[in-house]
Amino acid sequence: MDRIRFTSSNPHDMTPDILDAHFELNKTCNYLHFALQSGDDEVLKNMNRKHTYADFKKQVEYLRNKDLYFGISTDIIVGFPGETEAQFQNTVKAMKELEFDFAYIARYSERSGTTASKLLKDNVASIEKARRWHILNNILKETFTSRANLMV
Repeated sequence: MDRIRFTSSNPHDMTPDILDAHFELNKTCNYLHFALQSGDDEVLKNMNRKHTYADFKKQVEYLRNKDLYFGISTDIIVGFPGETEAQFQNTVKAMKELEFDFAYIARYSERSGTTASKLLKDNVASIEKARRWHILNNILKETFTSRANLMV
């Protein structure tokens, strides 16, 4: 095996030992993909996520303090049921603060059989989800360029 790359990890699984392994093991890439999903703690709770934004931010800061060039990508969902504009703005703030190298930004859509589909009404309009997606995608373009310029 030439290299090891962690992908699609849950933030609550990223213990200090696993984070440190990225720097201690020669075959581990200085890259991690783990899912923030939202920058708002109430939305994260509604998503049944086991982390807070502060938890996630602390992990990103830990990695980037050890290596400014450490690559981080994430998953974000916009328009989760009940997500308010203020809650979305917390995600905007998170995207700007954390400067992801890449993000998979998805518009919430109901999935049959999930807890969200059973308990929560998809009450964010499609046009609003699209607006939020474009805002985050534009931030991602800016941070991608900024992060890429660090390496030039």
